[in-house]
Amino acid sequence: MGESKESGAYVDYLDDEDNKSEQSDLSASATEASSLVTISAGCCTFNPVSASGKKWHQFQMILLPFIPIAALIIQNCWFMSTVAKHQHEMQTLGKQVDGTVELGMLLTALQLERADVAYFVFSNGTKLRSETNITRSTLAETFRRTDEILERLHSWPTFKDSQPDELLSSKLRFQIQLEDLREVTELRKSTNDKDDTVKQKMDWYNVITYHIMEAIISNIKDVNVTSVWKLLVAYKDLIRSVEYFGIVMMEGLNFFGSGTLSQDRFINYVTHDTLAWKSLNQTKDFVSAIRDKVEEYNEKYEEFKNITEWRLLILENRAQQSDLTVADDYFYVMYRFTDELRDLQWYLLDVIKSYMKTETRGADTKVTVSIIVMVMVFIISPLIIVLVRHATYTIQIFASTLASKGAELKSEKRRCDRLIHQMLPKPVAIQLKKKKAVPAESYKEVSVYFSDIVGFTDLCSDSEPMQVISFLNSLYKLFDSRIENYDVYKVETIGDAYMVVSGLPHPNGHRHASELVNMALDLIEGAEEYRIPHRPDRSLQIRAGINSGPCVAGVVGTKMPRYCLFGDTVNVASRMESTGEAMKVHISQTTKEILENIGGYSFEFRGYQEVKGKGAMPTFWVSGAPPSNKKGIRIPVKSALEQ
Repeated sequence: MGESKESGAYVDYLDDEDNKSEQSDLSASATEASSLVTISAGCCTFNPVSASGKKWHQFQMILLPFIPIAALIIQNCWFMSTVAKHQHEMQTLGKQVDGTVELGMLLTALQLERADVAYFVFSNGTKLRSETNITRSTLAETFRRTDEILERLHSWPTFKDSQPDELLSSKLRFQIQLEDLREVTELRKSTNDKDDTVKQKMDWYNVITYHIMEAIISNIKDVNVTSVWKLLVAYKDLIRSVEYFGIVMMEGLNFFGSGTLSQDRFINYVTHDTLAWKSLNQTKDFVSAIRDKVEEYNEKYEEFKNITEWRLLILENRAQQSDLTVADDYFYVMYRFTDELRDLQWYLLDVIKSYMKTETRGADTKVTVSIIVMVMVFIISPLIIVLVRHATYTIQIFASTLASKGAELKSEKRRCDRLIHQMLPKPVAIQLKKKKAVPAESYKEVSVYFSDIVGFTDLCSDSEPMQVISFLNSLYKLFDSRIENYDVYKVETIGDAYMVVSGLPHPNGHRHASELVNMALDLIEGAEEYRIPHRPDRSLQIRAGINSGPCVAGVVGTKMPRYCLFGDTVNVASRMESTGEAMKVHISQTTKEILENIGGYSFEFRGYQEVKGKGAMPTFWVSGAPPSNKKGIRIPVKSALEQ
């Protein structure tokens, strides 16, 4: 009864070993699954099991779509800042241009008044031709028009130059000076001081118009917008051109009226003539529409062609007989020419205003679109957060499930591989898994072991099938645990037959014979200690036979492939087992010779045995083995019970 308990304890120990192996596989699979997720998740690693890893992954996934959103917001803010700056420039420029309208009207009125006064003084109120007839009543109307414009002027400009302080320090002082000049003009009776009077009055008007012109020009600041600054520069040049042509007209009238110009008057004419044409040409270069209109005027008004002829005549400044008719024609043409230039000046001002309105509307539209985009981004951002968070949660659930299934798959694969390696040699199993053909191999020298159970047929007849299966299972587990300590390969078990080989699939020199003999002695020792579970009163006895020699090994079949051995060596080994005796190791002559070369073994001559196809062969019993070679590394039964 005690022996039955010991046998059952040994079987339980083997089962515990299998359970430990499975637990080790599961632990290794779980570690590999965690490592798999850590390696393959996202842009950075995280552990789907830990809460911190999930939060970190969620933060990364939410942050990722906000990188382009942040870039869009920054770009939109920069764009809005640029558009707002441009809009502010347009608004400021619009105010500046609007502020020059009143001053421009005053400048035009003073320029016209200067021309009328000059012609009135020159003609002494005499009617020369109907187009240019300027009488006292006409001059008074001119003065009244200038006064009305002056009264409507809301603000008086500040002049940077200190020279005109007495004349332009205030609007009132300017009005007083203007009235005094007009009284002198209307009360003049003598014509002897004509030149001095004209020069005095023209110089006064020139100073006034020059400073007002500069006030207009300085009030319009340059901007960095390409199309606008060209228009502004052209507008300023056109204002200068009109003013300079007005001075040129006065000097030319003086030339034709007196027959020649004094040196200082001639220098004044040449200077302003050059500046006038230069400013007009620059305006035409900047604005093609002005060039087209000037050319149109030249074709429309035939008398404008005389301007070049008169200009060359004045530049020669040769003394000639005064000709009031030519002077009157010159004044009329130049007066008409400057009027056309003033129309172009106001046309250009309208173009500038129209462009600024267009630019302002465009800037408003861009700002509105940018604001709409910003609002949409801020509205969509929470939705993106919710969707990304949901997607991240789904990904994490999928990753956890994938990790779990991957662990289970690896565990099952490891168990499957272990089972296959128990059925086939590992190199052969690897080749079969790769769907490669496994050719048969020939080995020059191996040792083959066969064993069976003595009286197994009688034992089966007295036992139930389940008892027989349980008995063989526990016995072979015992044998399998012991043969792991030797360089051998278990080929198969058929019923009570147990077949083992050494020297293949990995050749081991001449150690195959000693490995199998040591194993056989160890198995006999284990059989002595083993008790049949359902027949504890009956002892277990086995027969063992070993033969050495060449053989061929290969895989047979495809449905249930088996690793089989072929050759006379296998047949002789089987004959050694079948003709052997209980609890003894029966070996052939070839195995004995290999063991003698190794040394340490003792033998007993059995006699000659008939082997089919070989005749009578000498055989031997193994009666002893060296202690150093006899393994005996198994766990004793008593130790298993204590554990």
